[in-house]
Amino acid sequence: MKFIRILSVLLPPFLLGLGACTFDDDGEFFPITSQAFFLLGADEGTNRRFVRIEGDQVTENVGTQWGVSQEQVGDFYLDEEILWIGDVTQKRLIKIDLEDSEDQESIDLGQLTPHFLQAGDRHVLLSDTLSNQIGFLHKRRMDLVVRTLEEQPGIAAYRSGKFYLQIGDSSVSIFQEQSFSETDKFDLGGPIKSIQIDPSTTFTYVYFLNEELMGVRIDFNTNGLSGFSIPNGVEKILHSTIDTPRFDKESTGLATLFSDGIFRLEALSLGQVEDVSVDFFENQVYIRQLGQWIRRDVRTGEQLELGSLTGNFYRSAFYRDFIGN
Repeated sequence: MKFIRILSVLLPPFLLGLGACTFDDDGEFFPITSQAFFLLGADEGTNRRFVRIEGDQVTENVGTQWGVSQEQVGDFYLDEEILWIGDVTQKRLIKIDLEDSEDQESIDLGQLTPHFLQAGDRHVLLSDTLSNQIGFLHKRRMDLVVRTLEEQPGIAAYRSGKFYLQIGDSSVSIFQEQSFSETDKFDLGGPIKSIQIDPSTTFTYVYFLNEELMGVRIDFNTNGLSGFSIPNGVEKILHSTIDTPRFDKESTGLATLFSDGIFRLEALSLGQVEDVSVDFFENQVYIRQLGQWIRRDVRTGEQLELGSLTGNFYRSAFYRDFIGN
């Protein structure tokens, strides 16, 4: 299916609509989310659960099939069909091709501990919060360039040659992927909660706490910083990962969770929600509601109960595959 996946990126949208991407005489192929991955638990890495969902099947401690227990997982990142897992115990990065389960590689990181991961076009950015170091691992050659920082690195986001990296508790730095150099740094004055790319604009959004949730956006072209207003009581905002809908099912809306438990996405409004993650491609929400884990389809209202859930959605990723009709 790797050939079909490449075509889905290269062909223009009008050739990829439903009923328009026929690749053989046997039928048509459509993209679906076939696997959903979640790292659940506390922000500081205690009592985490590494979970995969395929259809209605929930697999706990899924990393064991690749030789890593969930206690070893610092972070993971899904880079199209490549799943990267950071093993903080053995200080290694595991590379898995989800299209070929036998294709697996373990990369020794030396003294670097992979607490946070973010893949770019050519490199994977690794954040070691204990040594105040970051590493740029080349995705093909597997050579590692390490930089020592004055403060602790954290979460990151990536867009077209730029890594947006949390530094310390409340700053964001821009690192160039090609030169590994820091070009800009912004002090936001409050603990950073998330860094998100909005593919429909040129902005990277950074959310932080200053009594209430606040936000700034960084323009990709100018690196200019600007603030914007957020309604009172908002606890979490998730930007859609979809630029242009192609399959008549995606959501480009803004997902918003309020501190009183109200969650909104498009026409959907739910109460008593404790945390949420969204598969914008399938327009499905994964919510923790009264301690239970539920997947709900925004369009149809169908719900699937997935069992009890403790902790937060620390990292979520959704793997798309192609199926024939």
